[in-house]
Amino acid sequence: MNVPSSPTSPAEPVSTEGVVAAGAYVDGRRVANIAISEASSWRAKPGHVVWIGLAR
Repeated sequence: MNVPSSPTSPAEPVSTEGVVAAGAYVDGRRVANIAISEASSWRAKPGHVVWIGLAR
């Protein structure tokens, strides 16, 4: 399912508290470990899905 993301201000700090890991996937295969700050740009790539694992 492709759900549009909420727009965020570039000035908004990105919190990584509680983040275990993040990755980009294509066709169900992990293609990259990513930083949270990179999630939006990876998600914008055709065919890519971003997964963010949270501890809480």
